Amino acid sequence: MGQADSVALATLLPYYREAERVQALWTQPDAFARVLGTALLERSTAAPGTELKACAAYFSDYTVVVLLDTVERFATLLDLLGDDTARQALFDLVTGHELVALSLLSAIVANERLAAATSSAWREQR
Repeated sequence: MGQADSVALATLLPYYREAERVQALWTQPDAFARVLGTALLERSTAAPGTELKACAAYFSDYTVVVLLDTVERFATLLDLLGDDTARQALFDLVTGHELVALSLLSAIVANERLAAATSSAWREQR
């Protein structure tokens, strides 16, 4: 495991299967966004079957399924992430996750600001 992986694991491991800790971190928006950014990156880059991949998946799944229950929370978290790659990863995870409520997906699509931001991000990727 490289140094970057060790740092990422040290960041994510305290929250692995620790819902109360994730909930507590949620009350610190900037810190939460930093940890989520790490989780989203590692979810896509960590080797399958590793502890790092499991920690990243847990944190990002918990965020999407439990914490992002309104379009306002989703929009706020997108703003806090600050990085376009992380924002797109969060958007993709939310819209593709089978446990995200259809009502939230509908609210995201109906939100003009989010629709404009995501459509411009998609145009830039192509």
